[in-house]
Amino acid sequence: GHPAETTTVSDAAPPQTTATSTSTSTASDVASPEEKPVEEKLGPRWTRPGFGFGGVPAIAYNPDAGFQFGVVGNIYDYDGKTAPYKNTVHLLILVSTKLVQHHALSLDSVNFLDLPVRLNAEVGYYENLGENYCGIGPGVTCDDDTAKVAAAKEGVTDQTALDAFLRHYYAIPYIEPYAQANVRLRLNDATSPTKIEALVGWRGDDFIPGTIFDDNHDGKLDLFPYPGSLYARDFPGGEPGFLSVFQTGLVFDHRDNEPSPRRGWYAEGTLRGSHPYVGSAWTYAGADLNLRGYVPVIPGNDRLVLAMRFILDGIVGTPPIVELANTAGTTNYSGYGGSDLGRGIRGQRYLGNVKLLEQQELRWHFYEFDVAGQEFGLIANAFLDAGYVAPDFAHLDEPFRQTTQPVLPLGYGGAFLISWNQNFIVRLDVAVSPVEHDAISPYITLGQSF
Repeated sequence: GHPAETTTVSDAAPPQTTATSTSTSTASDVASPEEKPVEEKLGPRWTRPGFGFGGVPAIAYNPDAGFQFGVVGNIYDYDGKTAPYKNTVHLLILVSTKLVQHHALSLDSVNFLDLPVRLNAEVGYYENLGENYCGIGPGVTCDDDTAKVAAAKEGVTDQTALDAFLRHYYAIPYIEPYAQANVRLRLNDATSPTKIEALVGWRGDDFIPGTIFDDNHDGKLDLFPYPGSLYARDFPGGEPGFLSVFQTGLVFDHRDNEPSPRRGWYAEGTLRGSHPYVGSAWTYAGADLNLRGYVPVIPGNDRLVLAMRFILDGIVGTPPIVELANTAGTTNYSGYGGSDLGRGIRGQRYLGNVKLLEQQELRWHFYEFDVAGQEFGLIANAFLDAGYVAPDFAHLDEPFRQTTQPVLPLGYGGAFLISWNQNFIVRLDVAVSPVEHDAISPYITLGQSF
């Protein structure tokens, strides 16, 4: 996945990372366990002033990047009155078996400088030798036979060279240092149950096509697309350049618990743009609407929750292919296809300027317990993802007119989650999709999907 997906652990998981983590902290005087149940004794984690620390090996997996290993470190600052925490710093160092690298340092500060402002900032480095590219529009197939025909046209006959050609035919190699920051200004009173915020943000990505290796042995880095690949055919020189994107919008948050809501709703609408006037090599404009809802299935009991997310994202102009996969807002997700949007479908298989995406999850919080002052919960999810992708606004009916793919490609499956002190959640998804011949796709990642 693309690093712009990554956000702080407060809202959604960094879509291509995960870890297990410890979180210890100081706490004010409390009654003995015999006097009060755990919830009354300690209260939510954010109500206990002090620091929480975590730093352990990180393990993640998705079918596109392979197994990912590294370290993740978190420092939580709790002031006893700010939810879900006052500040957190997140450090990530991650390398995968398919040589995907993602290293990042991020800050999430609530009531930054004691102002009604939330600051999210991150700097990072991302490198991927095999981001998927099957073409643009809803009719793409990623068909192996098409790749074999292309190899024959290129005159590739040696078995080793043929294996490499087929492996790279639907792949994009690229390097991407990046930085991003979002500032959210609260517009209404802090005591209101619905938080209303104005959002202003910026993201900068330096796209460098190719790899840091010298596979053709010419003494230079291979800073170009894979020769003969579909991406090289469509973009012979790759898409090098600096992308500068500004965005603004409104956020309405009525969730009861940000990392893992059981009740409430969330809505955000944003506008974004990229232009040479702001230092960008590309020109485009986009809009994004993100709606989420959380409803207990049984009145008066919030252990079984129906969660829903709806995303409408549209672009006019021509962003780079890697950017075309992203949605916007407080959290940038990648799709359609992959661990964020379209589980069970290969990452960013369906690309287009217009995306209409929907997800439903049934979440069962089936067991909660306390160990040495640490709060744990076990959760089981069943989910369904659906997506409608059109190449542009002039061809919104394209999913109905093409004949190779379903109008609404689906991915579905189940998940098992472990929550730790409410803020840190590790998730295992197992998904399948008919468009991928029901191949089993497991994902190990961090946080609820939304």
